[in-house]
Amino acid sequence: MIKIRKKIRRTTKSIGIIGDFCINISTVFKENLKLNERLYVQDINLTIGGMAGLVAKQLAVLGAKTHAYGSIGYDEASIYLVSQLNKFGVNTEGLTRGKGNTGKNIVLIKDNTRTVVADFGVHTKYSKLRFNKQILNHIIYYIPGFPTYLELISQLAKKKKELFVDLGFTNDISSIKSSLDDILINAYLVAFSKKYFTSELFDIVVRSLNKSYKNIIVTDGGKGVYVLKPQSITYLPAYRTKIRDVCGAGDAFLAALIYKMSYQSNLFEAINFAQAVAALKISRVNYTPTENEVNKAYSLKDRRQHLYRATEKSLDYKSLGV
Repeated sequence: MIKIRKKIRRTTKSIGIIGDFCINISTVFKENLKLNERLYVQDINLTIGGMAGLVAKQLAVLGAKTHAYGSIGYDEASIYLVSQLNKFGVNTEGLTRGKGNTGKNIVLIKDNTRTVVADFGVHTKYSKLRFNKQILNHIIYYIPGFPTYLELISQLAKKKKELFVDLGFTNDISSIKSSLDDILINAYLVAFSKKYFTSELFDIVVRSLNKSYKNIIVTDGGKGVYVLKPQSITYLPAYRTKIRDVCGAGDAFLAALIYKMSYQSNLFEAINFAQAVAALKISRVNYTPTENEVNKAYSLKDRRQHLYRATEKSLDYKSLGV
């Protein structure tokens, strides 16, 4: 059985988030869309967007000292984005302004499904970030929508022990292959998505596990999480909950995972807490839960009972249910 410790040793380290910071322009509609049809909407919601932006927001709400590192443009969208991140307590001094537009995502929501039209903006073009000595005191979390910062992350991986990397949206191994070995061997945790986790990538990960055991997980959307170990795979199913809004659930999960692991929880404790955060988030519309709200909704006893549902299988690609 996997046990949850009652006492967790806290840390004062900050968490630096490197990745895409943009804004989401979202609306809910009921009609079915047709190709080339013009869509008229009345209610538009502007929020923090980008995987890095959403993770930074959730981390700050949970109580972490969060620093944003990425590229934004010289436009009104950047002013709004910075003000919103600051509102939630995210330090934005590490956001670099480049010539061009801040990234924007148009999110169309219908029956809990999303259609996203993305304008990636300057963060795909500018890899020079304003790093200083302070960043070396951060726990670094990297979320690559693109390999813009991979060389930099590879260098940080060699220097730091507490580096978390999310490769969940990487569907082209060739774009990251030169940096993948350094990241897998040196990063503290690497997250993949089952959707893009090919047999080739599985073999690369297994080789890294044999060289140096690290925390490697494969997420399966709202179904659960696989933890890869040198000899086995442990599957932790997600919490059952009523779904109101799935937007940002994966980002909330990853933010909570880093938050708990930065406090030196073990991986299973951190995943258990992160699954509770994601379940609570999707139970309401446009919701960012605090740690107290999570603990109230899912007590330590509830989370301990949930871990009884974990199952262990052999270290085989088929064990991922593909």
